[in-house]
Amino acid sequence: MKQAIFFFTFIQFSFLLFAQNSFENGLKSIKKEVIQAELEFLSSDYLEGREMGQKGGYVAAEYIASLMKLYGLQPLYNDYFQEFNVIELKQNGNNEFRIKQKTKNGEIVLSFQDKVDFSIDIIDLSRNLEAQVVFAGYGITDNTLGYDDYKGLDVNGKFVFILDGFPGHTDKNSDAYKTFNQKYTIRRYADNYSKAENAKTHGAIGIIKLVADYEKNTWNSNKHYFDEEMLKKGQFPGNSFYDKEYILHEEQMTEELLEIKVTKRLAKSILGKKDFDFETFENQVKQNQKPQSFNVAEIFVEVKTNIASSLVKCRNVCGIIKGKDTTTNIIVGAHYDHYGMYNNFIWNGADDNGSGTTGMLTLAKAFSEMSEQPEHNLIFVAFDGEEKGLHGSTFFVSEMPADMKVDYMLNFDMISRNSREDSLGNICYIILANYNENIQPVLEKSVSENDLNLNLTYWPSDGKGGGSDHAPFARKGIPYSFFWSGWHDDYHNPSDEIQKINWDKMLNLCKLGFIHVYEIDRNGL
Repeated sequence: MKQAIFFFTFIQFSFLLFAQNSFENGLKSIKKEVIQAELEFLSSDYLEGREMGQKGGYVAAEYIASLMKLYGLQPLYNDYFQEFNVIELKQNGNNEFRIKQKTKNGEIVLSFQDKVDFSIDIIDLSRNLEAQVVFAGYGITDNTLGYDDYKGLDVNGKFVFILDGFPGHTDKNSDAYKTFNQKYTIRRYADNYSKAENAKTHGAIGIIKLVADYEKNTWNSNKHYFDEEMLKKGQFPGNSFYDKEYILHEEQMTEELLEIKVTKRLAKSILGKKDFDFETFENQVKQNQKPQSFNVAEIFVEVKTNIASSLVKCRNVCGIIKGKDTTTNIIVGAHYDHYGMYNNFIWNGADDNGSGTTGMLTLAKAFSEMSEQPEHNLIFVAFDGEEKGLHGSTFFVSEMPADMKVDYMLNFDMISRNSREDSLGNICYIILANYNENIQPVLEKSVSENDLNLNLTYWPSDGKGGGSDHAPFARKGIPYSFFWSGWHDDYHNPSDEIQKINWDKMLNLCKLGFIHVYEIDRNGL
């Protein structure tokens, strides 16, 4: 009996020692020189900024696939590439904008010049629309606060004119600011999105907005005047990144809301009130916290857009380490695309997101060097098309088989720089879904037990969205965490170069990612 107990104890101890040695092998494989070698190539000029659908992007995909094969990963599909198509949309020629005002003597027509008095956001198809206008204040509907800019208005089939911000947003000491600020703090993209959705809900066909301060030097600036450090004095500004839009080829065409930005002189003509003062309006709403919306009688707006489209072929790169249970999966992802070459400069994107791609590959290498098989399938994905609208991750999620069970998704995006407030060079921001409350203690344990010099700062999320590749997974209800080292002044600039990488921070974040995935694979959430 004693021999049997000894034998069982010996086997159990040997198994634990084997597992520990396997983990240590994986952790020890995460080396600074390997990380440096991979990132140096991904962010080199030879990859031409890794733009989606361009030569540099294809070279990057081939390099990533070759490393997956070198590290012993199997292809997730027939090969390492998951191909998908994206439609590139751009404006083809000048857009048209006219105001038609009915008078006793007939109709007055005023025509305005594209990129002088107005600009129109790119949409999926050319449009020709004519409709009346309704002024809907800030475009906010909030029943809990008893405030509704649309109350009493019929905007169905019409354009709505709305302003940025919320009541009192220009005066932090006002009662209106204190009432609205917690829910409506201006975040440019979130603010625009929520107001567009509200206008669409009320039946509007388009939004007209006054040009905001942050847009004044883009579409309506003098081409001989610019303020960019990267451009040589006397050189004309080049094309904007934002003169094109992209949609997945498989996406169904929708009645997309037309969004138009106008100058103040055009705005007053649209509203039929040349003496209309926007500052006076904002002060009045700030003081009484009541909407001052109105219909614009006898005025119609006619808008014509001309959109050209072309097909762009893209590729996700996907590898897998099969687990003991092949019915469950953990996904480690990062996007490898960036902005390519513009204006005689290469946007190498060393941090964004050469660093995240390198982090994903580092974890793939670490798990492949373990002698112990993981409990779950570990899927490693380099997503294409993130910078153009999360297209690679959206396609990946849409194509997952109905019976594919994903327990967790870890997303690496920009993990190698110091944010402006990170004086010690060790802050990592972790974005978590609110329903995923068990992840935080697992991360804290991983940092403390492995002496990682990282200060983890947590940002909760509602689990529905975000600006990186975890968002499509979140919308499917898949638990996730998003590792991110924060904003820096080189974000989306050609100065995001490898010389500015914080290698120690990136090394520690790769180690944390490996330990974190290992813990979840072994012990669950």
